[in-house]
Amino acid sequence: MSCRFPGADDPDEYWHNLLNGVESIVEFDPGSDDQQSVSFAAPLSDNVLAFDAAFFGISPRDAALMDPQHRIFLECAWHALESAGIQPGQLVDTGLFGGCSSSAYLPYLMTSELIDKYRPSAFDLQIANDKDYLVSRTAWHLGLEGPVMGIQAACATSLVAVAEAVEALRAGRCRQALAGGCTIRYPQYAPYQAQEGMIYSHNGHCMPFTAGASGTIFGSGAALVVLKPAIDAARDGDHILAIIKGCAVNNDGARKVGFTTTSADGQRRLVNRALADAALTAADLRAFEAHGTGTAAGDPIEFGVLDAITSSAGLSPDCCALGAVKANLGHLETSAGMAGLIKAVLQIQHGWIAPQLHMTAVNPSIDTESSPLYFPLTAEVWPAKDPRSAIGVSAFGIGGTNAHIILARPDMIEAREPAPSGTYPAAIPISAQSMGACHRLIRSYQQSLTKISPRALAWSAQSTRKPLRYRAIMALDDSGRPQITGQITDAGKRRPQVVFLFPGQGSQFVGMSAALARSTPAFATILQVLIHELKEATEIDLSFLLDGRGTAAGITNTSMAQPALTAVEIAMARFLMQHGIMPDAVIGHSLGEIAAACISGSLTSKQALVFAAQRGDLMSALDSGAMLAVNMSEDDCAPWLSDEISLAAVNGPDACVLSGTSVAIQRVQTEMSGQQTRCRELSVSHAFHSAMMTPILAPLTAVAPAAKAHSSGIRFHSTLYGTKLNALTELTPRYWSRHAREPVRFLEAVNSLPTRHNTLFIEVGPGATLSALVKAIRPEGTTIRTLGGIKDRSSDTEIWHSALQSLWLAGINLNWHPSWAQAGVRVQLPHYPFERQHHGPGTPAFGGHSEQADDREPPLFTSHYATLDEAVTGIWERTTGMTPSGIHNSLLDESCDSLAVIQLAVLAEQTLGVKISVSDLMNDPTPFGLSTCLTAAGADKAIQQQTAKEI
Repeated sequence: MSCRFPGADDPDEYWHNLLNGVESIVEFDPGSDDQQSVSFAAPLSDNVLAFDAAFFGISPRDAALMDPQHRIFLECAWHALESAGIQPGQLVDTGLFGGCSSSAYLPYLMTSELIDKYRPSAFDLQIANDKDYLVSRTAWHLGLEGPVMGIQAACATSLVAVAEAVEALRAGRCRQALAGGCTIRYPQYAPYQAQEGMIYSHNGHCMPFTAGASGTIFGSGAALVVLKPAIDAARDGDHILAIIKGCAVNNDGARKVGFTTTSADGQRRLVNRALADAALTAADLRAFEAHGTGTAAGDPIEFGVLDAITSSAGLSPDCCALGAVKANLGHLETSAGMAGLIKAVLQIQHGWIAPQLHMTAVNPSIDTESSPLYFPLTAEVWPAKDPRSAIGVSAFGIGGTNAHIILARPDMIEAREPAPSGTYPAAIPISAQSMGACHRLIRSYQQSLTKISPRALAWSAQSTRKPLRYRAIMALDDSGRPQITGQITDAGKRRPQVVFLFPGQGSQFVGMSAALARSTPAFATILQVLIHELKEATEIDLSFLLDGRGTAAGITNTSMAQPALTAVEIAMARFLMQHGIMPDAVIGHSLGEIAAACISGSLTSKQALVFAAQRGDLMSALDSGAMLAVNMSEDDCAPWLSDEISLAAVNGPDACVLSGTSVAIQRVQTEMSGQQTRCRELSVSHAFHSAMMTPILAPLTAVAPAAKAHSSGIRFHSTLYGTKLNALTELTPRYWSRHAREPVRFLEAVNSLPTRHNTLFIEVGPGATLSALVKAIRPEGTTIRTLGGIKDRSSDTEIWHSALQSLWLAGINLNWHPSWAQAGVRVQLPHYPFERQHHGPGTPAFGGHSEQADDREPPLFTSHYATLDEAVTGIWERTTGMTPSGIHNSLLDESCDSLAVIQLAVLAEQTLGVKISVSDLMNDPTPFGLSTCLTAAGADKAIQQQTAKEI
């Protein structure tokens, strides 16, 4: 749950105020001698026009036009999802039920300088301020795809929203739901007129059920709760705050004196129906949270109804507490029911009954003699062993719509924490939409997350928070305090380009990937499936990959090495993809192209494994040979080539590999060493990619699989051609035959990738050979290895967990779960620290109470521009609320939607008298595109004519 109430920005502050009897109603300078003017208010504690628009991708213009109810409701919805451990995004099974009051902001907006500045259309103002768009806007920003319904029931709105959400969950229309309401009074600090017989309090205080009560005082508030079927919540390991046992909604109908009055009969039917729905009786209730507006007529009616219900159940005197939170907060209109509901949840959660304020004397029309109801004057402990486990909450709307919710303790179904076992990635990922917010979030973690198990912290941070742009990794130090490791990184606005690199033969060794298979069941399962597929087809048993048993001679043997390495690479690629790491392109070095073909969709895993085994068998029957890595360019290698020496690979500008007979290679190595040319013999059994492969080319063509006509969207950059394949069908048997004989053009293949500032090269296999080569070719890219090499001291598991951290910091949104041997337990993490800025008329009031626009002259926006560039800038500023950040930055970069394109076209016609093509501007919604469209529409001539008139 989340809330912003007077004096409380979150449930913890709210509970502190309730338990300590804090009244969050303030008195201010009346500024008037009117005797009926009462200068009291129940405001939120900060500027209600302050909003983190950039976080939600909302432009300054749209934020300024938007009712603060929409803004604050959106922020509260985000925090509620955080509290529930739900990542906003594509939430197909999540509903939203809520409502707000009529816009008090719009009348002030209409008389402000912002209307001249932004010139909004009637439609702009409607969708930014009307009640109907509160929930649909929130659903759009948070990705809620279940039933989304605006609820309007006056003061009962938010509690009716909860009841409607419960019914939707019971009916299976969604799996989880948000429900709540929001009322923001604007300006917050404004006196009200108290009149005899009306609902407003004469003394600036709301005093429900007391002798001095004269009405209520209205305030601002917003709150939402996240609801889920209890059995699902227990199964999913959610932290359950309370159980909704029953609910009821009805209307008084005509059984009352007037439209604005309340009905004893309607209330009685309501509460009894909720008790029946909950399968409880009044004897199960520890307290009632009343609507309690502090009116002379309403309070006695409500007390009488509850007294009759509890008395008829045979309850003893003074056993059921009666409270009304309006004494603390005032009447929060559409969110009044949420104030009562969250108070009840907090009392259940903490095991205390909060005191009722202002109870110096009870309303003389209320008879408490021998009543089961009483008013708690101080905070009271509510022991867990008390059989009374429930609280009833009421909300009554003017006009007669009523709601009652019965809440109970969750002890009977709370999921128990499983005993932790197995390995897990211990990283605590932190992210925010700005560098400053990231720093503040880090401090919040350090201040509030102590003495919590690292497993729980890691699981919660990895599984419940949406990854944002600025990222850091935290880990617990020896004292158990979270500390940042490394630096905060800027992952950028767009996902990086991801390239999978598959190494070739020579990188394999005994024990490769075995540690990861032993520690990570998900990886072991993938590898087991591949081992089974190969054994079924060829009787080759690669089970040693799971436990690391085997001999160096066995894994060096080409007939075993090639299928083993291919299996490990396919398994690791699929394991990466399970984590949400999808490649945009693949590059395989020599043998690695078989695994690359599988991952790109050209070959099935069975085809790839069988072909690798057949290829290995054919090559193992050849005469042995040797290979030599040399620090030379391809041109410099030419003089060394002969019938016995072939160019096997071009790995870099000055990194090639020669291949041939052992005698010839030894001779070349001796001569190069004498000339001070760096060279190194590779640990291989055969002269791959040389003339010594010629005898197997025909049989290799015969066994090579034909490619599938499959489009996976993954680009295949061939190291045979040194370029991207136009279609995977080019991977013909003839291709694989040439591939074994001709040189590996790794340098050209890497250079054929699109040049981007942010490219991740992930080595999908043991070691870091290809990572080192890519660093020399594309130093601006980031290389990440996934498995250890033969000389690594770190285990595969450590290297893999480090790879996950690097990938996340680089901008990949990970699903961390496959790397957990056992799921963790969720704990509550600090809420996101929104960076709010003032959006609206005037300036924010620091130290004062006035929120109205100041007396300064509004900025002058001319309709006459001297040049086309001035026109582009001016029209863009009016539409987005900011100057262009770059001529090729689109409206999406400025957090604007498609309506902004139409607004640009409208302003162009209004200010320049030219009509531009909206469809053309849609294709390039940038300042450059606007300039192009204006030029095509003859804006240059229009500007010259305007300038001439002014002269």
